Amino acid sequence: MIQTETNLILSNKEMMHAYANLDDDADERKAFMSKILTDYDNSFQLIEELFEEPAVDRRLGQYDIIKWRNEKLNVLHHLHIKYLKQWRAMNDDNSNEKEKILSKLLSIINSISSGLKNTG
Repeated sequence: MIQTETNLILSNKEMMHAYANLDDDADERKAFMSKILTDYDNSFQLIEELFEEPAVDRRLGQYDIIKWRNEKLNVLHHLHIKYLKQWRAMNDDNSNEKEKILSKLLSIINSISSGLKNTG
């Protein structure tokens, strides 16, 4: 149960929305985000009921570390989103340029993964 709670604490709603905004279909985006955020909120509520205390009260130190870490990772996430938009907008005729951006994307993903200490 603690691992599940840790995964929830590590998740970042702001970044969920930022990546969801890559989907141009507003109805699709809203439908998926609604399901994801409902599950997210329900999970926190159930764990809080189980432990009879909010995670933020029980794990304040972890929240402080995550806040500090997220400030740094947000820069990488926004850079990743920027390059994803560029890469998706390119046609295949620009294969050399598209490959360069793909290499940047992969490097950023590795940096984010390292910062999250998670490859999932």
